Formats: sequence, structure tokens, C-alpha cells
Amino acid sequence: MKHLPVAPLCSSDGIVFGSPCQAGCQEMCTGPNRTQLFTNCSLLTNSSAVLSSDQCPDSTLVHLIGFQYIFTVVRSLVITCPLISLFINLRCVVKKVRPLSLGLLTCLTTLISSFNADTFYAKHITGKK
Repeated sequence: MKHLPVAPLCSSDGIVFGSPCQAGCQEMCTGPNRTQLFTNCSLLTNSSAVLSSDQCPDSTLVHLIGFQYIFTVVRSLVITCPLISLFINLRCVVKKVRPLSLGLLTCLTTLISSFNADTFYAKHITGKK
């Protein structure tokens, strides 16, 4: 499949996907007004359902942009905060308790980095489970 712009795609059933690849689509055709239609998608329950950006409500793109913003902020914090806290830890913690402090830092970093932004977005922003 050739490169496609990032835009949400909605099925005729009302399911939203980020891309045709995410939906497992195998075929693409051109519909009315040169709209790209994706068919033969493995993740759609209805085999005759079609994916298209024309079927999405206007609020879908706003939600996608909101998700991208939240995802970028969270990932930036996950990347930068451990380094900052490591430097502070190495400079400010007494040498005797430094191994314990570094162990707790590693544990907290692992927990925070396993945070699933997709689940948070789906539950708290869109209201879907």
C-alpha cells in the first residue's frame, strides 16, 4: 500500500481506526469524489463494511489531535524526567543510600513508562471502554 496521510478512518459500522493498516485492510479503491475506500479489513466484524474518512463525524479529527498532543507530552515527560531525576539523585542523595534511591527511581520509571496512553485516551477523553 502506498503512503497515506494521517487521518482517521471510520467504518460504516461506526468504528474508528487510525489507519487502514490498523484495521487490517487489504484492498483500496476510489469512490465518489475521489474518496479512498478501504475494503477486505480483517478487524471489521461485518465483512461488507467499508472504511472511509468521509464516514467520520467532524469531532473524530479533534479527538485524534487531542490524543496526539497527550501522547507527545506524556512521552516527552517519560523520556526527560528519568534523566533529570537521575542527575539530581546522583548529586543530592547521600552516598550510603544512593543504591536504594537508584533502585526506587528505576522501579518508578518502569511503572510510569508502562502507562498505556491509548487506554487512558479511550476511557477518559472519548468516554469509550
